[in-house]
Amino acid sequence: MKHLLIASLWLLLPTTAARADDAWWSTAPEIERPMVRVVDHAPEALPEPDAPRPVSLGLRAAVGLGGATDGMAYGASTSIDLWVAGPFGLGARVAGMFAAELFGDSSSLVVAEPLVLLKLGGASTYLRLGVGVGVGSSYTHEYLDLETSCWLGECGPEVERERLAVVGSFEAAMLWHPGPVELGPTFSIDVADGRAYFLMGFTIGGAVREQP
Repeated sequence: MKHLLIASLWLLLPTTAARADDAWWSTAPEIERPMVRVVDHAPEALPEPDAPRPVSLGLRAAVGLGGATDGMAYGASTSIDLWVAGPFGLGARVAGMFAAELFGDSSSLVVAEPLVLLKLGGASTYLRLGVGVGVGSSYTHEYLDLETSCWLGECGPEVERERLAVVGSFEAAMLWHPGPVELGPTFSIDVADGRAYFLMGFTIGGAVREQP
């Protein structure tokens, strides 16, 4: 009987210890764990600036110097561009030019013509090409005999002629657009009444961009 009692106490001892251990953990104060917060310090992406809108309308004036069949030449022009479909456009041009040889023949031309336009490049910088055919007033002043005394102040017989003529033109301009301004170098060729005028110059004016 004594040995049976000792065996029973030996079996109950681990269970009692386990219950006491569970009671101690249940009454032990809870240890708070520090909270770690991850903050993303990556810089925010800046919004991309709006791309410039294409030019839809341009109005400019130009001046130029060059040469012609009759010697040195100079001229001025005004033109308007309307871009109707992508790189293609229509325009109009009014120009006047004068040429003269030293102590010799002289001529002038005033022309008004429509233009067919093409632009090559981006929205703010592009090469503008134009071809036109119109009607102009051609004036010529010719000396029939320059071998007489033209160098002494009097030239030989002279003839003046003024008439309407068909004019063919070609224009090229490299245009920049700082804000609403349109400017750049230009080159033009005008052929009428058996004479040609070649001018290089500068143009400046205003431009209107397409609305979003």
